[in-house]
Amino acid sequence: MMLGICLGLLLVLQTGMENIFSIQVPLDHFNSGSREITIDYSISGIFDSSKPTVFYLEDPVDSAFGYLGIPTELKSQFNIVSIQGRYQSNELIDFLENRNESDWELNYILLNQRQVSEDLELIRRKLLGNEKVTLLGYSSSATVLHYYLSLYPDQVSTMISLSPMFFDVEGNLSFWNQFSFIEEKVEYLGADQIADFAYYSKEDFFNSSKSEKDSLLFSALNQFKTDKRLGFSELKFKSIPLRVRAFELLYPTAPFSETTSKTLKSFLRMASPIFDTFKKKTFLVYGLNFDKGLEFEGKVVFIGGAFDLLLNPKILDVMAEFYPNSTLLQLRDGHALRTFQSWDCYSAFLEAFISNRQASKIRVYEDLKKAHLLYLKSDYNSVKVKN
Repeated sequence: MMLGICLGLLLVLQTGMENIFSIQVPLDHFNSGSREITIDYSISGIFDSSKPTVFYLEDPVDSAFGYLGIPTELKSQFNIVSIQGRYQSNELIDFLENRNESDWELNYILLNQRQVSEDLELIRRKLLGNEKVTLLGYSSSATVLHYYLSLYPDQVSTMISLSPMFFDVEGNLSFWNQFSFIEEKVEYLGADQIADFAYYSKEDFFNSSKSEKDSLLFSALNQFKTDKRLGFSELKFKSIPLRVRAFELLYPTAPFSETTSKTLKSFLRMASPIFDTFKKKTFLVYGLNFDKGLEFEGKVVFIGGAFDLLLNPKILDVMAEFYPNSTLLQLRDGHALRTFQSWDCYSAFLEAFISNRQASKIRVYEDLKKAHLLYLKSDYNSVKVKN
């Protein structure tokens, strides 16, 4: 039985230190006279050019809530490259923080996703030369990696995109936010707590009777109060990179600086210094051209939670249409995919789609169904799953 195989895989733990490497990149890729700064990335064990290489980006929003869990087994099968990059460059952050006045235009110019994408490409060239890379994106970092993919489609073989945080798709297509199902029950929560609850919630409030929904919500809120977790409400300091990312995530929404969604109020508050600056003096903002996805010949796998309170899960249906070779899986889970990440076959699932072995993908797909993780309810506005 596959479950036994998955359990066996979990027991094969490889030990090894994270080796940290540095690379010099331009402070500003679009200023020919720019000086260079040092950014870091880490690799488990020894880099092996015969193995597939996977890029994972450590994004400041993801850092606030907790990075994606990357199973130890994967680090022995693939070159897993975790990129700290300019978001964590002490040299860059010190330069920005030690200025006499906060220059939010400059902060954005030096920390935007175009700069980060150019950094990623320099790291790829250093490690792989002309070889292609696999992208593993989660939540906020997934949107940056989609942007990199739009710039360098010929350098990417596969992208696995878990709960990508595309607020603009939801806002611009007027999708309702599922948080509205429970909004009046959580009015006492602050903006940061609402963002945290929406991010971590994994309960099905939408296919339950009123009494079942109330009971589920009561239990979930009690658990939320006692959980030891990360999140916006636990942050003591809102960093410059975090504010820049909040701005980038909200900017494409319409109207970009005003939102009625309670789940986004915390993001808007963090991004407000940059929006205020932008209103006084507009500057170039880099956004994703979704049509670029139509040019990508590789594989894109979208995985999301059907019970996501932060974003309407239907955005993945829209995103999948922009990639000719895409797979979409909706799971019985929330935005953070906590149930999925604790699943016995989680490691085997990622391995199957990174290696792109058809037999392995079929097995883990069947295991998703056996574990009742795959969301296939026909009454959910025709949610589609591509095989």
